[in-house]
Amino acid sequence: MIDIDSMPAGPEMDAAVGVVVMRRSTGVINGVCRMARFDGAAEVGSRSFWEDSEPWQPSTNIAHAWEVVEKLIERGYQVIVSSQSEREWGCDVVRWDRRALASQENELTAPLAICRAALKARKP
Repeated sequence: MIDIDSMPAGPEMDAAVGVVVMRRSTGVINGVCRMARFDGAAEVGSRSFWEDSEPWQPSTNIAHAWEVVEKLIERGYQVIVSSQSEREWGCDVVRWDRRALASQENELTAPLAICRAALKARKP
């Protein structure tokens, strides 16, 4: 079981988001999370397959975190990302079809707030 609240931003969280939210294969190679791109450049599952893929770091990179937002929207969630103060970002994930707040997070960075909220919203 993943302890989302105590997991710091970094490769472990990035890999969890890749699997749980994005439903993609991820691997941590040399301390960096990489998401399988399936472009045919290397044999699937081989070490070079992972090493040739681009680093994917949604918990620290806002462009990658926005891919997570887009995936949640594609799956029927509404995602609200907002600055709460000069040093805090919020992310609310809502399921309108269930009329329920799926998750709500406030963190020091927008990418971390997005990733934690996404993991909690998709948690079984």
